[in-house]
Amino acid sequence: MARVLIGEFEGATDISALLEADPSITCEIVPPAQVLASFESLPPDLLILDANTHWALGSELNNYFNLNGHSAPAILALASDTHPSSEVQTAFNASMVITRPVQPTALLMYVERLLREHADTQAESLRERFTMQSDLFKMLIHDMGNAVMMINSALSFYNQVPPGSPEAVQAVYDAFDSGSLLESMTRDSLDVINVERREITVRRVTADLGQVTASLLKRFLPLTHDKDIKLVFEQQDDLNTFIELDPVLIWRAILNLLVNALKFSPSQSTITVSLTQGAQSNMLRIAIKDEGPGIDPTYISGLFDKESVVRQYKRHESRAGYGLGLVFCKLAIDAHNGRIFVESVPNGGSTFIIELPH
Repeated sequence: MARVLIGEFEGATDISALLEADPSITCEIVPPAQVLASFESLPPDLLILDANTHWALGSELNNYFNLNGHSAPAILALASDTHPSSEVQTAFNASMVITRPVQPTALLMYVERLLREHADTQAESLRERFTMQSDLFKMLIHDMGNAVMMINSALSFYNQVPPGSPEAVQAVYDAFDSGSLLESMTRDSLDVINVERREITVRRVTADLGQVTASLLKRFLPLTHDKDIKLVFEQQDDLNTFIELDPVLIWRAILNLLVNALKFSPSQSTITVSLTQGAQSNMLRIAIKDEGPGIDPTYISGLFDKESVVRQYKRHESRAGYGLGLVFCKLAIDAHNGRIFVESVPNGGSTFIIELPH
């Protein structure tokens, strides 16, 4: 059933009675001061306001929608000689403006049209939300695949070294750590709705970013052997690398960048990971540089944007190939009040850069 919210004005009762003759419509008349509160309790499908009575409410509504991120319902505004249609359209951001006195037949026609359009918009929003959820699950599976790859690599390395040797023991530890990371990712999948809303739970602790990075590189190293890739870690001298961070989220973000760098690196090339002070003194910078083919400039602006990535998938266009992993990276870094970006030129390699605040 469609819900119509009517701001109280002279003639509102007659309009309500006219609309409720349709059994699919229910109306509620509220004083102007209660209109915003009604949105919070139960968002309407259509809002009907009178320009003369509710003129001051127009800017309040628009500010409310902008600040709270709500998508506005269909808005039908009634104009008069005092406030012409063009002014009313702008003031209320109205979906439709009609001039008083209102003819009942015309009013019913306009309301039916607006409710139909609003229903179509809501249905499209639900489809997009479902697609978002599906894509985020794919993103989590993508990250889990990276962890499984690290486990398999560690166990494969274990079979190539003497049993009981320090290398074998380290391989077991590496497999265990990667398994723990996979367990964390599985738990994270339960938070997928929050991720959809761009709300990632950040479990901050004081940690040494240099140690977190070095530990990850040590476990990542076996993956580079098959392509004979050299992995180099450089850390700026006398750099304070202790910051507040969520080690699991940052580990996953760096891991995604390393896996992408390995994917696009030719054999016998070098991947360089550096930890330095950022562009500002209160920032730490992690840079992952490869010697691959670089990224087509037309794709750089959309690398971290889920909608751009999905559009490219749907169109089956030639694309950069980084997929949804970078979308997660941006979500994780944004949650730390940091930033992530890329510097790349065709045939000149790529450098993905994370900056995190102290």
